[in-house]
Amino acid sequence: MLTALRSLLFVAAGGVTLALAAPSGLADSPYGRPIYNPATKSYFELRIGKETRGGLYWQEAQTLATELVYKGVPGRLAVIPDAETHSFLARNFDIDAEAWIGLRYWCTFRKLQWVTGDILESGAFGAWANPWHRTDLPPCESASTLTTGYMPVYYRPKSRGFRWQAVGSAKGFPRYFVEYPTGHE
Repeated sequence: MLTALRSLLFVAAGGVTLALAAPSGLADSPYGRPIYNPATKSYFELRIGKETRGGLYWQEAQTLATELVYKGVPGRLAVIPDAETHSFLARNFDIDAEAWIGLRYWCTFRKLQWVTGDILESGAFGAWANPWHRTDLPPCESASTLTTGYMPVYYRPKSRGFRWQAVGSAKGFPRYFVEYPTGHE
């Protein structure tokens, strides 16, 4: 995506060299490049965003993820459909802080929805913490959640059990999982 690329112009001895920088944030992956998961036929990476305001809001992380491209495929916040993908992430990434994933809880409808539009059905895989939400108020009653209508979901760090938890939409975390669903290696 051209909008995600920043052009840098270098003047070198004997001429001009044009270099294209990586999409904004691409160099912010501590693992170098995405890691392939054969079970989902997707590449995953853990990104580190700017630490302004204590991190990125879920919607900001989602926007950044969709601006990234790997092997010609646009990114998205990660979809974790099963225990095998959950285990893949736990094995391959050192999650030492909270990290957004592509799932949110719609308060009005009382439904969980992936960024793909798919609804997480009752009884489907879930790596939920107990309690499933991180708020002193009853779920969906924080001011930010009342405004947006949803509670985004994140992974807690491994030191706290590497589980999913929902939080008010005004919470910021610096890390987020990006998935590139290439369909092949």
